[in-house]
Amino acid sequence: MRRSVFAIMFLCTVLSAGMLAAATPGMTIAARGQARELRKSLIAKKLPRKLTRTLTQIYLRRAYAIDTEPAKAIVEVLLHEKLRLKEEEQTKYFAICLDALVRGASMRDLVITLRDVMKADYGKKDNAFFIESLLGIASRQASPVPFVSMLRIATRSGMTGKRRREFITWAINTVKRGEDPRHILMIYEGIGKTVFSMNRQREYLDKCYDAIRRGAPPLALSTAVVRIAKQVRTARQLNEKTDEILKLYFRGMPLTKAALRVVPPPKIEKKDFLEDY
Repeated sequence: MRRSVFAIMFLCTVLSAGMLAAATPGMTIAARGQARELRKSLIAKKLPRKLTRTLTQIYLRRAYAIDTEPAKAIVEVLLHEKLRLKEEEQTKYFAICLDALVRGASMRDLVITLRDVMKADYGKKDNAFFIESLLGIASRQASPVPFVSMLRIATRSGMTGKRRREFITWAINTVKRGEDPRHILMIYEGIGKTVFSMNRQREYLDKCYDAIRRGAPPLALSTAVVRIAKQVRTARQLNEKTDEILKLYFRGMPLTKAALRVVPPPKIEKKDFLEDY
């Protein structure tokens, strides 16, 4: 009799909890409760049963670190009709976004990345590649938004296909080594009106990051590059001035001081206020 009662109680529990009863062993009661809350909100949206189940399972594995509200917000973005995502894409990007949130990524950064890449429409395969790559690196230390800007600039300059993917992959790998994507963007934006060849742009970026790996301070070098680019007209002049600064730096001079010596800021002419009278 006791066995029968126990079996009935167990069956009721399984039926009421649904797939949550099959959660990963060790899952806390609180995490299961949060997953149920998310599941109820998905049901209320009248999502397909399979999609609701999959999204809930994905969230359940990360519920220990993410509240339901950010998860719901990500779902809202992924379901937006303008993104035109298929179910498998929605579930894949949901998992990637939640992992980014666990790493401390900004919700705003994730939304900007998703919307901007899909809006730009780099092609079905490239859209998926860029979204997965950029969201995959999003964290408290690295924002994917500078990469979105780099993609926009690269595309405007005529970079497409394999070359564009390789460029973004290079930038991502550089950030994975500990560099700030904002500094890469500063340099890339700075040289855009001086260095037109895509190969030379990459060569110049490689030169800068070789110097950074040897100890040059990234922000000071990025700032110097922007200043040089405003004062020169050709890629050759840009390289020469950069080489001069780096030579002084590696001989022991602070990079900021070296930049001031090689490319001093333009002088502001003092105007006699009496001239206006």
